[in-house]
Amino acid sequence: MTLKEYYLPYLNRLYNDLLFRQVILSYNLRYSLIDKNGNAKPIFKNKSLKELFKRIFFRQLEEAEKTLLLLKKVNFSKKEFLLEIGGGLGFTFGYLKNQGYKIFSLEPSQKEYQGSYSAARRMFQIMKIPYVHWFPHFASEANKINQKFDIIFSNNVIEHIPDLELTIKSLKSVLKKDGIMIHNTVNYLIPYEPHFRIFLFPFFPKLTTWIYKNLNEISSFKEINFINPIILSRLAKTNDFIIKFHYGTLADALKRLETDKSFMLKHKNILPVYRCIKKIGLIKIIQKLPPLITTPLEFTIEHNPSK
Repeated sequence: MTLKEYYLPYLNRLYNDLLFRQVILSYNLRYSLIDKNGNAKPIFKNKSLKELFKRIFFRQLEEAEKTLLLLKKVNFSKKEFLLEIGGGLGFTFGYLKNQGYKIFSLEPSQKEYQGSYSAARRMFQIMKIPYVHWFPHFASEANKINQKFDIIFSNNVIEHIPDLELTIKSLKSVLKKDGIMIHNTVNYLIPYEPHFRIFLFPFFPKLTTWIYKNLNEISSFKEINFINPIILSRLAKTNDFIIKFHYGTLADALKRLETDKSFMLKHKNILPVYRCIKKIGLIKIIQKLPPLITTPLEFTIEHNPSK
């Protein structure tokens, strides 16, 4: 059973739950499109509440499916203990828990995280999914769980963590000696912000607020830490980790513009660029570009055996 097949029968029951519905609908403004003055606009317009709920619901399921694809790259099984950083609405956690995996997940419960933790708990209750391992912690509090993990993973979360140095130390303390971390995030050396679908001020992304005047008033923009491979490499070295960046992620993302309609609609502003690149045959070259100059950024982290 696929992830979508697992959740689809519960769509109407989840919509009828007031808490879950409100949190899902709030995602329409969380990473809104930005106009020329930096004002947030809804992602989806002119939709009935039910239709809007379904659009956001399915988009979140697609993100969970991407997380599963990321996880498969480290050959996970039901034997390992898994830790998810930034569980969001709990779709990955719930699906894997139902399949019998030893998964734990962290999702902060503070108000500024728009109630995702509580909404996920409500979904688990409706679907009768055990959630004793669903924790209301920040990634920097991973050591509160009192459990060692074989695999630690996240998808589009690292860029939102305020104190990366403290977080890496915390994750190091719960990663088994032969364990591995795999993460997918944004490379902000590339001047493009994929959540808001806007181009950034090159090399100094915080100066983008000069272009979009009200951007600093949007909390989900202020939380971005503008991570890049140089920062990650430094943090890995400081904590005696070996970090490996994966090639081909930009080419894979561009190809999704053809195969994933939702992704295409989300990033339609770069569709003309992709068509031009494809027409002149640059995809094969992009596939081989070093991770330093591509985005998204996918990487693994392991303990350095010589340390």
